[in-house]
Amino acid sequence: MNETIRQLYERKSVRVFEDRAIDEAIVREILLAASMAPTAGNQQLYTILRITDPALLKRLSETCDDQPFIADTKLALVFCADCLKWYDAFTVAGADPRRPGVGDFLLAVGDAMIAAENAVTAAESYGIGSCYIGDIMENCETHRELLGLPEYVFPAAFLIFGYPTEQQKTREKPARTGLAYLVQENRYRRYTEEELRDLFAQKAADGDFDGWMKRFCARKYNSDFAREMTRSVGEYLKQYKSSCKTIYLAGGCFWGVQKYMDQFRGVVETEVGYANGPDKAPSYEEVCRSSGHAETVRVVYDESLISLEELLEKYFLVIDPVAYNRQGPDVGVQYRTGIFYADETQLPAIEAVYAAEEKKAGEPLAVEVKPLTNFFPAEDYHQKYLDKNPNGYCHIPRRLLGK
Repeated sequence: MNETIRQLYERKSVRVFEDRAIDEAIVREILLAASMAPTAGNQQLYTILRITDPALLKRLSETCDDQPFIADTKLALVFCADCLKWYDAFTVAGADPRRPGVGDFLLAVGDAMIAAENAVTAAESYGIGSCYIGDIMENCETHRELLGLPEYVFPAAFLIFGYPTEQQKTREKPARTGLAYLVQENRYRRYTEEELRDLFAQKAADGDFDGWMKRFCARKYNSDFAREMTRSVGEYLKQYKSSCKTIYLAGGCFWGVQKYMDQFRGVVETEVGYANGPDKAPSYEEVCRSSGHAETVRVVYDESLISLEELLEKYFLVIDPVAYNRQGPDVGVQYRTGIFYADETQLPAIEAVYAAEEKKAGEPLAVEVKPLTNFFPAEDYHQKYLDKNPNGYCHIPRRLLGK
């Protein structure tokens, strides 16, 4: 075992430090090591905030789950996933960039966390311990204000550093799970109940797996701080989804319409369901018996990649817009065509495309344009039906469905 591997094996979180400053030359080495971390496209999608203001550290010790030792740390670094600086640079250069999306967010978080771990490893080489403070992801509104975080900047990791006390050095490191339950080959396989009980047996040292799991779930997973973290991260994510809109399209059998829509760049998510019928969730059988609902696809699209006009133009390519309660061989009220909207700002675009299509048809269209009154997701077996059943029925020509 070489020295690097030994340090990785022995590294553990440290929360008690000596009252001893870290030399600035070493701080620089730690920061340089962080900057040398692997990064997506050499973009370094992160910004490191070094927290030196004692009052700010004190406040962070309070907002991060009241942990007093944070206030006394000798080095505090917040690694921010930063999608803003590249967006700003693209804008300055006149590159007409799209707004950052969730994929960019995940890349930036990955970059920030890898850089953070480089800093941890570098510090360890100098005998300096560290601790990740996950609570920095909580209290979105407070931390945005305290750290001056603008849009598209997310505090992915908060690290504190210091020289560990002797007690911390000799403290036993908690056992880790063996490779048998960490490494799988080629494809993910869900663990069986027997395997799960074996996997966590070392944690439930008294042999009471059920009891230990219930206590841990209550103390950690279902805790108030875990719920707050989920809420807070959700707030940060909203800005990345701000360019996403939703439209509901009825175009006959929803199997084919979903498959067709899924192929287009900018379509983020689709779901088939039953729309604009009575206010009670129907079964598929009830819809087939003319419940009044239309087979409909909920389409979430990214406006920065595809406009509603473009989406509707594609929609009109695969429907017969003058057919009433029928598409292809499918006949019935559930097969009526319709564009249902939940956002009135979409109406001008809908009306513009509708007018153009009606002019092309040379006669009134049978496509309904109405506000969405309800949408009930269809049964699981209908979702992505043609992905699960490639040879399944579809009224849309196969050549239009992409791969």
